[in-house]
Amino acid sequence: MFVLLAVMLVPTLRAYLVQQQQYRDLQASVARSETTVAELRQRKEDWKDPAFVEQQSRTRLRYVRPGETSYVVVGADALRDRPRHDALSVIDPGHGSAPRAWYATVWDSIATGDTMGEDPRNGPVSRLDGTTETGTDPTSGLPTTWGTVPAP
Repeated sequence: MFVLLAVMLVPTLRAYLVQQQQYRDLQASVARSETTVAELRQRKEDWKDPAFVEQQSRTRLRYVRPGETSYVVVGADALRDRPRHDALSVIDPGHGSAPRAWYATVWDSIATGDTMGEDPRNGPVSRLDGTTETGTDPTSGLPTTWGTVPAP
């Protein structure tokens, strides 16, 4: 008799527990949606304030009022991401973080890629930081050894 009762109740109890979990998941989803809706309503109210609109247009679009002069510091974003050294900020002009003209980059790629008749192991290697190496390992300074690619 006990086995028959257990066989009848176990699937029902399991279905009840699964439904309870689904109910809790839906409640959490509704709570997240309500939070998102509240944030979006607050944003909508912020845009009704003329001071907020002016602040956003000055920040995002770099608008200025008539008679004002706007100055843009070139390279300020790169300096903002660097770690500070006490109160001084040191700029290394030889580091190559300044933007280059497009034609200089094209000419460098032509000069670097024009090694058809030379041994590629001795050719220059362009690095992501803008520097170029000529066949040496940057960690040891020894000549770079290249592996052979097997024929297909």
